[in-house]
Amino acid sequence: MKTEVNYGKTRRNDWKWKQEVEDDLIFYQNKFCECGCGNKLNPSRKQVRDSRSKKKSLRVLRGHHNNLPEAKAWLKAGKDHPMYGKKGKLSPVWKGGGKNRTDYGFGWEAMRRKTLKRDNNTCQKCFFTKAERRIDVHHKIPFKTFTDHVKANHLENLISLCYKCHQIEEWKLRNKDKQDELLESPERVISSQVERLRKALGRFRGQN
Repeated sequence: MKTEVNYGKTRRNDWKWKQEVEDDLIFYQNKFCECGCGNKLNPSRKQVRDSRSKKKSLRVLRGHHNNLPEAKAWLKAGKDHPMYGKKGKLSPVWKGGGKNRTDYGFGWEAMRRKTLKRDNNTCQKCFFTKAERRIDVHHKIPFKTFTDHVKANHLENLISLCYKCHQIEEWKLRNKDKQDELLESPERVISSQVERLRKALGRFRGQN
């Protein structure tokens, strides 16, 4: 016996052309943001459809909610703020402070400036400039593999990268470290993954 499967039927019905959505779109195009910035809302059809499904009218541009006059009711400052006074170890995102940070040793800032000057403050992968993206200095060979910080911070081991290319290179190094760890001790890596999956399954069953 065959059963009819209607995958995405509800979504298709929601995304069909509707005169109500077009009317709201014309209405909001000529409406100004209520935060007082002086800009028109000019929303997309998706924003109009979402506002209709949530039964809420569009009042402000994205990110302008905190500029509304009534925002003072939910914006807490000073001693009323839940994070007031929670610095250092009192912070919920505390990671141990300076002891866990990588110290590149004496003279690092000077070598960093020399590297940026040598590369003209330009990413050596995508060639974005400092005016277009933040430029970082990356160690070709990871700093932790050296015993001497002078050799690690040598100009030949440093390269200028934008923050996006820097993240990609760091991800490659971390992925390589994981592969090396898997080759050295596969049992420990597999057992840790099994334990992580077991905890995730427990959380999923608890939610249901």
